[in-house]
Amino acid sequence: MTVPTNSPPSEDFFDWAWKHKLMMVPIVLALMLSICAGFVGLIYVSALNGVRAHPFYQQALTLAGENAQIRQAIGQPVTGGFITKGNIQVDEENENGSADVEIPVSGPTGDGRLLVRGRMIEGTWQIDHLTASLSNGQVIIVKE
Repeated sequence: MTVPTNSPPSEDFFDWAWKHKLMMVPIVLALMLSICAGFVGLIYVSALNGVRAHPFYQQALTLAGENAQIRQAIGQPVTGGFITKGNIQVDEENENGSADVEIPVSGPTGDGRLLVRGRMIEGTWQIDHLTASLSNGQVIIVKE
């Protein structure tokens, strides 16, 4: 008759980690870097979605997407990116404001940027000037 032998207890993760500290340093650093990158990415996506929801931004992209020359040059759909330059100022109390921004745009066959100027009067945005400057060197004046 054979007597079963007891195997030594297996090491748990924390015992192994304590013994192999040098192996854990790169793992912990990589984990921390991944968490930080995810947090920065979340902030970027949230900011971009906030900008894309702004009525002035939507109106500018709609006008650009309706222009036949822009659609022909960069393709459809015309999508916008994060506002890279300019500012939007709004006086909520009087429902007035102004905007002067640069919006990167792209399509399946090209890209460029929209230069947009407008103002808000009594809570409604009006675009006064819209020019598309495309990467192929073409400049399209949509509204002047």
